[in-house]
Amino acid sequence: MYYIINKQAMTRQKSRSPEVNGYLLTIPEQIQPLYHKIRDCILDAEPDLEEAIKWRNNLTYLLDKKQLIKTVLYREKVRLIFYDGARIKDPEGVLLGSGNKIRTIKYSSIYFDTKTLKMLVNQAVHIRGVLSNLTL
Repeated sequence: MYYIINKQAMTRQKSRSPEVNGYLLTIPEQIQPLYHKIRDCILDAEPDLEEAIKWRNNLTYLLDKKQLIKTVLYREKVRLIFYDGARIKDPEGVLLGSGNKIRTIKYSSIYFDTKTLKMLVNQAVHIRGVLSNLTL
């Protein structure tokens, strides 16, 4: 995919949420290519995820109205927070953290392994589905 920057925002697919579309217009220009590449990977892996703006103006991906992944913008990097990250198998060793539940990953370059990110997203969705079925 090509990332063409114009003065207002990246030329990207629109969200189903008008609030998210408005948020995407506010992404700082210097981080737009990275941010949109990450967003594309997440939505390519799991196109049915819901997008919402939560917790201090962060784009969050939801499954069945429950938070799955949160994006946090920094000046020159993007951090993803996987809410059930401790349960994800991570053979590449890219997830950071040692708590009982959450794991994070930081991206600072558009040159990252998109297959690994998609695999992590797929696992997160699968794990959340299994956990949801256990609580029914």
